[in-house]
Amino acid sequence: MSGGSPVGPLGVWCSVPNAYVVEILCRAGFDWLCVDMQHGFAVTSDLLPMMQAAAITATPVLVRVPDSVGPTISRALDAGARGVIVPNVDTADHARRALSTCRYPPHGRRSWGPARLNMIAPTYALEAPEAQPLCVVMIESEEAVGNLDEILAVSGIDVILVGPSDLAIDLGFAPSPIPIPGPHEDALAGIASHCLDLGVMPAIYAGTREAVIAYRAMGYQAFGVTNDAALLGAAAKSAIADLRDQA
Repeated sequence: MSGGSPVGPLGVWCSVPNAYVVEILCRAGFDWLCVDMQHGFAVTSDLLPMMQAAAITATPVLVRVPDSVGPTISRALDAGARGVIVPNVDTADHARRALSTCRYPPHGRRSWGPARLNMIAPTYALEAPEAQPLCVVMIESEEAVGNLDEILAVSGIDVILVGPSDLAIDLGFAPSPIPIPGPHEDALAGIASHCLDLGVMPAIYAGTREAVIAYRAMGYQAFGVTNDAALLGAAAKSAIADLRDQA
């Protein structure tokens, strides 16, 4: 993280539940890493070694939880995540419930159990910065776009992350990580504009260099730029194509 922003600009998605993969990705120089428990294959028991691998390079980890169920969020935070990404947040009430799960009383309902956090920050306490994890909420539907101003008004939500493919599906299009001219592109641009107007960081999963360029032009400030499976697949295809050319 840099420049006082909640997260740095360039993040990588991790769907392979392996600490070695995490260490390789973090050493590559990404600003943050997302462990994807929604569409990836990590389970709760994978979180601790993945967090420990990221800690070698002090790379912040966000965990995309399957939903806003409290135990999953608590376990991710107790393992050392910088914050959680909560999918399918359509209303301000849902955003408040997600945020409450990330905060200790009296501001929320998170249970106290900082076994590993005490090692990361020996002065860990209720008022410590480490006890204020990021709660990143995902905007992925037409309903959420319609409720955006109310969601942005929830104090403590510092980052909005857009899922462009799910938003495209909800608007009646095929899934697309890049803007589709018309309602999809208009909605994506509007989300970034509203976030910036209200002092909330707009982030988005882009997936490609071209998408990052397009979304940066809209005003987005943080990007999921690729994922481990895509990187591995691209490298493998390139290697085998090169070798077959030499045969």
